[in-house]
Amino acid sequence: MGQISWSREASYRLPLAVWQDMMARYFPNTAWIHMHKDVFDQLYQYKAALGLPTWEEVIVHLLQTSGEEVH
Repeated sequence: MGQISWSREASYRLPLAVWQDMMARYFPNTAWIHMHKDVFDQLYQYKAALGLPTWEEVIVHLLQTSGEEVH
């Protein structure tokens, strides 16, 4: 056993089922969204400008202001 330099990388092929089980256990009823950094930065600025505390509230606010019905 020995220390690994911070400049090194290690990879591990995590089985998809293990990842899905972990996500279902620790983050039930949630979904993950992948987006470009510039889009996220715009959403973050929108969130901060309106003082919205959660990302869910950001999305709900955007949907409501667009005229979409939110359930």
